[in-house]
Amino acid sequence: MTDDEPVRVKVRFTEQQVILLGKLLDEGRFGDTHAEVVARVFDEYLRSREMERGSA
Repeated sequence: MTDDEPVRVKVRFTEQQVILLGKLLDEGRFGDTHAEVVARVFDEYLRSREMERGSA
């Protein structure tokens, strides 16, 4: 596997996470589907972690 290969990941959500996911979906900022919202929020999280490591 290379960094450019797509990877499929199975996840399970708690009820609280499903509610938050619905709110993010309604907001529309991160995408139009649950899959888009999850992928974009995760990507944003990874970027923030990289920035934290770069500034440490």
